[in-house]
Amino acid sequence: MSKVKKIMIFGMPGSGKSTVSAVLDNHSLIYNSPHADKILPIFYDKSIMKAVDEMAHKFLSKKLEKNNILHISNYFGKSKFSINSINFLNLIYSYCDYSRTESYANCGWWPVPQYSGDQFALNFNFNFDKYHSLIKERIFSDDVKSPEEVWDIFYVTFFEVYTNKKFNYEKSISIVAPNSIEGMKFVLDNFKDTKVIFLNRDFKGLMLTSSLRRMGGWFDNSINTSIEDNIKLLIKCGYAKRLLDDMEEVNILKNKYKGQLLTLDLNDLVDKYDDNIISIANFLDIDIENSLYYASYFGYRYNNKNYDPISKIGDNADEYFDDKIHAILDSFMEKGFQYKKANLYSELRKNIGYKFLSGIYR
Repeated sequence: MSKVKKIMIFGMPGSGKSTVSAVLDNHSLIYNSPHADKILPIFYDKSIMKAVDEMAHKFLSKKLEKNNILHISNYFGKSKFSINSINFLNLIYSYCDYSRTESYANCGWWPVPQYSGDQFALNFNFNFDKYHSLIKERIFSDDVKSPEEVWDIFYVTFFEVYTNKKFNYEKSISIVAPNSIEGMKFVLDNFKDTKVIFLNRDFKGLMLTSSLRRMGGWFDNSINTSIEDNIKLLIKCGYAKRLLDDMEEVNILKNKYKGQLLTLDLNDLVDKYDDNIISIANFLDIDIENSLYYASYFGYRYNNKNYDPISKIGDNADEYFDDKIHAILDSFMEKGFQYKKANLYSELRKNIGYKFLSGIYR
């Protein structure tokens, strides 16, 4: 398979990754994925890699034909690992959006984000059986495949089946990537012909977004808590410190990967939109088209008069935080926060349940 040009949109949780994705969605030289990537962690997340290796060695059947075996070069020192087709498909059902694509194909529609307008869903005429068959045909072969080659096969095949046309290699695949600095470094080091856009945001805005998500009922016992309670808990559990540490690391990486990595600040993107669009277009080597001046999802243009992500940030800290919360966060940023790991999980279980850490930074 030819080399595929890729645009990976990384960033902090709540930093505006979906906004940039919505801006790129209708550009003539971009295939924009309607869902965030779930495949990358298979190749860089050590816990998942360990599970894959254990699965491969435990279940790999020597009786299977060679074309039912997938060999993938390993990020962690080994030359390759092998896994049979059944277990690999079980793996991607567990960690990727493969099963969701199958469900939407069976229904014939693809849900539209609630905030984008009054459209509930889009027609999704997608031959999942063909998609599944082509992936197996393309991915299971004798040659050792790199993680990038495996990734390319999934998304090239998706857009070929969706458009019912041969993939246009002049175009780039754009996708929202996982909230992971480790994942971003993996892509920058191992994926060729890939441009990475990293979205950042002011620290207080990030903390507000995480608090509002919890108050929306995403996590156990979250609905009845206040913004102040959530802010204190995000500090106490170490989440706030992790945000600041990641911000510092990104500042180092943007100097190391000049030309590959473009960093954007959500506040600056909204306040100086025209300037930032020029920066994005120059970085991606694409023309400035009219589609870059409105938000869309899977080709559907947002029509929500109360929500325009490129002209206003929906959750502004000054509109939600009182003087006390500002003082708490100012103090944290100034002095840091020393917390004891011994008290971390007991505090989480007591206040919000075990889902907090795994969900809040996903």
